[in-house]
Amino acid sequence: MLACSACRLSRIPDVGHQSKATFRWATYSFWYVIDPLLRRHFQYYQRKVQLDRWLEKNNFFTNCIIGVLLGMTVYFVTIKNFLPSSEDIKRTTMEENIEEILSFMNLDTKTSFPAFQMMRAKREIIGKMHEAMDHAEVQKQKDEVERMKLLARNLQPQKG
Repeated sequence: MLACSACRLSRIPDVGHQSKATFRWATYSFWYVIDPLLRRHFQYYQRKVQLDRWLEKNNFFTNCIIGVLLGMTVYFVTIKNFLPSSEDIKRTTMEENIEEILSFMNLDTKTSFPAFQMMRAKREIIGKMHEAMDHAEVQKQKDEVERMKLLARNLQPQKG
């Protein structure tokens, strides 16, 4: 005999069909997941229609004021939660950054002005970059010479 679904506190209605399956996953997923989602969606849709009709009854300026207030609310909540604050941005000064860079490069900031040492450090860094670029260019030219030698060997008539 079929048991009453109200006694089991189940969302699944009694349809008169007895399955031999111990767990009816399709029925369970429909009644416990899909059906509540669709019902909730329909309730939101009804509320949206009510709001739309209410906004249509208002005049243009009222809707503009509502839109500006909503936009400002979203904007300021977004700024507060996602953008860094001015205290976070102004946490370090340029002098502190320069001293940190120079201490990382093992240059003493007490012997001369940090600005001169920064220029010296920049010159060293740029010099190393040019050195690496020159090394890469030399390697590229060596590879090209090797390819040309190989091509010249292959183009020479075979003696035999």
